[in-house]
Parts: sequence; structure tokens; C-alpha cells
Amino acid sequence: MATNNSLTDIAKKWLEEKSVQDARAEYPELISRFGCTKFISELASSYWTEQRKIYERISLAAPSVNQPSNVSSIAVYYYRLRNGGIERVISHLLPIWLNLGYRIILLTEEVATDDDYPVTQNIERVLLPKVTQCKAANYQYRANAWENIIAEYQIDAIVYEAWDSAFLFWDACTIKGLGCNLVVGIHGTYTYLFREQVRQRFDLLRAYHLVDCAVVLSRSFVGFWNHFCPSRYIPNPVCLCPSEDCSALTEETILWVGRFSEEKNPKDAVHVFAKARGDNRSSKLVMLGTGETEVVNSVKALARELGLESSVLFPGYHKEISDYYKKASVLLFTSSFEGFPMTIAEAKSHGLPIVMYDLPYCEMARDRRGIISVPQGDIAGLANSLQNYLALDVKERLALGKASRESAESFATFDLKKAWQELFDGLVIPSKASFANRDVDVEFLLDNIEFGESKISNYLSEVLAGKDWLEQHSAEQERWIGELQSGKDWLEQHSKNQEKIIQEQRRAWEERGEALKRVQETNEQLKQRCDQQEAIILEQAKELSCNPVVRLLKQLYRRMTHIFKRLAGKEP
Repeated sequence: MATNNSLTDIAKKWLEEKSVQDARAEYPELISRFGCTKFISELASSYWTEQRKIYERISLAAPSVNQPSNVSSIAVYYYRLRNGGIERVISHLLPIWLNLGYRIILLTEEVATDDDYPVTQNIERVLLPKVTQCKAANYQYRANAWENIIAEYQIDAIVYEAWDSAFLFWDACTIKGLGCNLVVGIHGTYTYLFREQVRQRFDLLRAYHLVDCAVVLSRSFVGFWNHFCPSRYIPNPVCLCPSEDCSALTEETILWVGRFSEEKNPKDAVHVFAKARGDNRSSKLVMLGTGETEVVNSVKALARELGLESSVLFPGYHKEISDYYKKASVLLFTSSFEGFPMTIAEAKSHGLPIVMYDLPYCEMARDRRGIISVPQGDIAGLANSLQNYLALDVKERLALGKASRESAESFATFDLKKAWQELFDGLVIPSKASFANRDVDVEFLLDNIEFGESKISNYLSEVLAGKDWLEQHSAEQERWIGELQSGKDWLEQHSKNQEKIIQEQRRAWEERGEALKRVQETNEQLKQRCDQQEAIILEQAKELSCNPVVRLLKQLYRRMTHIFKRLAGKEP
């Protein structure tokens, strides 16, 4: 038995050393030898970002572990079953497939919640490991889950509704390697890949070469997707409400329904309402749905900023929203792009006219019935259209509403059962798809677009690197300037301190000089006084020496001294 190390070495040699032709020929043998999930997991672990190299080397003729003669058991996969158009469509499709006699397994990554759309009770729900926890080395957990589910429930076909998932390539490799049919429901426009999914669009498009069939929501999309895999136009289910639930169109309530996200342009709706309401303070804009907290809060903040707190209402997310359609007089639709917007289908079902940004490829809007549209992003035009609609009398509104309802009725007649039955009956295992059937022109175009974009990306990387260097250099210069400024400030402060010290010393020397001068003056005064006293004393001595009494006393003093010495025996 091969060890993990040997499998790692074999996978490395297969991808990095063998020619594309040899690698493609060896692929079925590796799948048979190691098992699909093990080999694909090893590739995902070591070469997660090398999808193009792997795509070029895999073979769709890999042996299948499960090759039924027809499809009888279907698994449908999406992340969750709440708060979204795709989730609501799945909820409507499940009973259609059940009525066709298929066994249905619902695969999600989130457990059921009270907010989930309704699911028929006899449909079993199974959890898949979350994509957020299965990247690269952890993909083995997801691959193993696919293998276990396909084997345990004997799945013949998987309807993969996460059409733009970064995991589609790896899941497709695993699912097809396990011999199961793969149908992808494409719920958006192919232009979305070139507009939003910039980083992964080429890997996504290549992944579709592994797909047995793509279900698209506009006839305009069939030609594009046929370049990558067989595609069929099957619209989403349109459920007609009872005619008595249609709106009377007498209220001044504008309804906006959707997820609060950038491509839905919820802020545009607020701006349009602010311009269109004019002096009509009784009109209301009801924005039904939820989304990222930051986006919702920004829309609410805009409403407050425009003084519309009491006129723009945010009821949040609701599973059942028929009453909101019934009480509204018009649907305001601001999406930049959509596949088959269920909001428009539901609004038309309730006889609501729709004021919207133009979506020329959208099947529900192409017949123009009940539709008033302006070019994308034309807020002023959309506001004028809404204002003009609100100015219509009830009779004129009802005429538009009738056309809208008739449009929904025409879509409701589409035979969804037949379309899905033909799709599942047409699936063949192994897949009919092959590398030989790829559209060479499209492949050549995509390869060169990718090459050109890689050059642009490299150039941008260099520009960004230069920008980073400039920012770093600027930061260093700022730091140097800061240090120089600090030194300058220190020198200025030090100079001020020195000047202060010098001034203090100068004052001290001046004070000492003044004191010395005073001492000298005092000494001079004392000398003068001494000289005066000495003169006085000399004058007085001179006067005494001339006095007869003094002379007599001197003589008497000498005689007495002589007598005392004799008496003392000191003189004879």
C-alpha cells in the first residue's frame, strides 16, 4: 500500500515532471490506484492555487465508482436555505423534482433554522463541511464527505447551486472522479465573473469543462456557456398568488426587496425616493430584507441624513412577504445585475408595476410588460420615472399592474417538469464532455486575456511595490525630518537655556561689581574718617604738651617713680 509520502511524490511528479499528454493518460490509473478523494485531496493540499496546471492534466475518462443507467437519486447543494433568492428558488424546485419521482437529498453547510424557506418533509437534509474550513490541506474532509454521501445515498446527479464558488473546481474534480453527474445552476450573469470574481474567474470558467450541464436563467446566456459545457435555459419557478392577493395599487407605498449588498444598490433606492417624493409626505419606502450589519446601518444612516427616518421603513428579513407586495403600489428595483430575479417574478405575480434599472438580458423584464426602466445608475431618471408613476391615477396604475400580472402568468405556463426531466434523462455517465470538444477560439481568447491580465497584474504589483517603497521611504524621511526637527527644537531650547544662564551670570557679575564699588566707597570713607581722627589726636597731643599743668604732672610722675624704685631697693 502506498504511503502518504509516496502519494505526495507521485502527485508532484505527475504535475511537475510529466508532459501534459502523459499526465492526462496516467490520470485514470492514479484515480483507480489511490482512489479519487485521496488523489484529489493530495493535489488540493499541495497545489491549491495550481488549478490551471491540474485542469490541463486531468482526464474526464476517469473510472467511475457509480455508473447507474439512469438518474433516480438527486442531491442539491447550496450553503444554506434562508435569506436569499437562490435559497428561495431551491425551496420551489424541491417539490418539482419530487413530483418527477426522484429521491432528493438536500446538502447544506448550515443547519436548519426557523428562518429557512420551507422544505417538503420527506426530503432528507445532510450537512457538508463548510468551505471556510476545507481549504488546501483540509479539503480531504470535504472530499471524503462527498464520497460518503454519494455512496450512502446512491446519488446519480448533483445539482450544484453555488455556481461561483471558489471550491467548484475541486468539488467538480471529486464529484466527476466518483462517477457522479454534475449539474450547475447558474444564478447570475456570466459578466459577473468579469466584473466581480476577478481573481478566480478563469479557474471558474475552466471548472465548467468538468460539468455535465449548466442551467442558465436567460436565453441570452446559453451561447456563452455552451463554449464550456452543454447548457440549457430553464427559468426559475414563478408561483402565482391568488388573483385576490394582487395589489389594489391605491397606496403610496414603494417596496424595495432584496439583500443589502453593493450590487443591489440599496442607497440608490433611498436617493431615488428622496427625489421622487417631493411634497408628498404620506409616501413610504419599505426596504424589506437584511444583509451585512455595516451595509444596513449605512443605508439607515443615509435615510437619517436625508431627513427620511419616518418615511423609510426597515422591517428586516421575512420568509413570507406576500402581504408586503399586496400593500405596495410599485416595486423599486435597483440591482446592477441579476440572473432571474425572484423579486421581479413575485412583484409581477402580485400585479405590481416595476420601476427599475434596465436589465436587457433579464427574461422577466424583456417583454417590458409592467416595466418602467432607465439606464443603469441613472438615479435622476429613476426618480423621475417613479415620480411620474406616483402621479398616475388608479386606473392608469391598474393598467400597468394588469400587464405585469399577465407577464407572470405567461412565465408560470413554462413546463418546468418537462425541462428538468429532459435534462436528467439526457445525462450520461461518464460525461459526454471531453477536452477535444473544447472551443479552441474561446480557450485561445481566455488564455491570452489571462496572460495579458497577468502582465497587468505584474505591472500593478511593481507599481504597488514602488508605492510601498515610496510610502516606506516617505515614512523614513518623515522620521528623519522628525528627528531633525527634534534636534532643532533641542538646540533652540538649549540656546534659550544658555542665554538665560548668561543673562543670570551677567546680572550676578553686575550685582557683584555694584557691591565691590560700594565696599570701595566705604573703605575710602573710613580712611578719610581715620585721617581726620588722627589729625585731631595729633592736634590735641600738641596742645597738651604745651600745657604747664601737664608738664608739672609729668615731673611729679617721674619723681614718684624714682621714689618707688628706691623704696623697692632697685635704685641706690
